[in-house]
Amino acid sequence: MLQVEQVISEVYNWILTISEQYQDILKINIIKNIITKSNKILIVNFENHNYIAQLIIDNDTGMKPYRFCEFRVLDINQDINQEDAYCYWDNQDSNMHEILQKLNNGISFMKNSL
Repeated sequence: MLQVEQVISEVYNWILTISEQYQDILKINIIKNIITKSNKILIVNFENHNYIAQLIIDNDTGMKPYRFCEFRVLDINQDINQEDAYCYWDNQDSNMHEILQKLNNGISFMKNSL
């Protein structure tokens, strides 16, 4: 069964890879990376000329529509009350391959808008 520590570790490595691949067109800012006995959190912001995005991975079991991972992309040229341009939430059945594929889809969406 997938654990939040594994998701954070593999996504962190993915971030390092895409930050090299897209360094000229994508600004990446790791806001928070905490791994303690009780808290496991990774928050990353992404930005280019047309979009901003935020990735949140955490072990909070509160009211949220995802298990560990939420990735949302917003078009900065639209109204603040807009719907997400791209959104992914994992679930109980998600595996690492699916999570990384959906994150790649979101980054491709941002990249292809340029």
